[in-house]
Formats: sequence, C-alpha cells, structure tokens
Amino acid sequence: MTRTKRNLRHPSRRHPEDTTPVPGAIAERLERAEGSAVHRLTRQSYIDGLLSGWSQERIPVDMLPELDAAVHAVESLDTILRQMCGVTPVRAWCRVSSVLPDRRVAEGLETARNRPVWLVESLSRDAASGRAVMCSSTWSRPDSVRIIVELDGPVTP
Repeated sequence: MTRTKRNLRHPSRRHPEDTTPVPGAIAERLERAEGSAVHRLTRQSYIDGLLSGWSQERIPVDMLPELDAAVHAVESLDTILRQMCGVTPVRAWCRVSSVLPDRRVAEGLETARNRPVWLVESLSRDAASGRAVMCSSTWSRPDSVRIIVELDGPVTP
C-alpha cells in the first residue's frame, strides 16, 4: 500500500492523472462509447489535516486534451473546465450511498474494507449545451464527514 504524506496546507492532494478507457456505466453517464479515452484524476481530501475522502474524476479526452498541464497550474476542475473549454459545469445527477470499499478505495482512505464509507457519484453537464463534461465518484470516511442531502425540484405554481 502506498502511503501519502498528510498535507496540512492544502485541502486535497491530487495524484498523477492518467488516460484510461472509460468503463460501461461511466461511459453511459458521459454519453461516450465504452472504451473511449477519458482523463482520470485521483485525489485524497483532508479536513483539518485528517484524511477524509478519496475521489476519482473523469473528463473526456476529446473535450480537454491538455488536462495534464492544467491540473499542475490550477487546483479546481471547475475553473479548468470554464477557462479551457468555455463550459459552465452544473450538477445534473447525483447518487449518495453507503458502501463497503473495495481494496483500492480502502487503501486510498486508509480504512478497513469492512467499514462502510459514503459514496457520492455525480455527473456535471454544461449549463448552455447540456453536454456531459465530467463525472466523479467520491468515497468519504463517515468518521470525518457528515453528509446531508437536500433535494430541490422544479417550482410548480
């Protein structure tokens, strides 16, 4: 298991980005063919110096070929997407569940595989075009994060 130093100055630590073929369910969310190329960014998040989350964010390569250079200069994917792609990401779909982590998630969270963690999955679309721009999966330690879910629906007269 690879251990990372706790970073007390920054709320998250991004691991090297890679390009991978997109698996089925994520390809469907991103409205891409299964196996098409996506950037995958993995990040550990910290609250007050304590490891709180582990996430993977996927962005289609055809939308943002130069992601590698951008993430070294700017921390926020939202900012990168707005500045480099001219899109306004908005949350279009989200699911929250409690799951038992697989080996890689448990290692990323530095927790046992038999301890449930929060899983928040989401999809962001461009506000103007409706095009899928990013999806993410974030696993959070319940001993460090409280999750509150609020839903809004369309306003009806």
